[in-house]
Amino acid sequence: MRAGFVEVSLGTVPLFNQLSTFEVLLEAVAGEDLDVVVTVGANNDPDALTGVPANVHVHQWLPLAPLLEHADAVRDAVRALVAAPTAGGR
Repeated sequence: MRAGFVEVSLGTVPLFNQLSTFEVLLEAVAGEDLDVVVTVGANNDPDALTGVPANVHVHQWLPLAPLLEHADAVRDAVRALVAAPTAGGR
């Protein structure tokens, strides 16, 4: 198990939800001791992201509530980085 769990979502608005933005975020977490779940939204294909680090799991969509129970942090389109409501729930 890694030291932390982060969920990344850029919402559903195409202006924010660009694959190029996800690629920058993936580079930032590569090699970190984190498990990262990324949801790219219905307008994007998870397989279109290249060079996905081993600690990152990319999905088109997942229900957010179950992820928040385990997340140490959440990155979304509205707030740059917010603490998860349960602070890890572990």
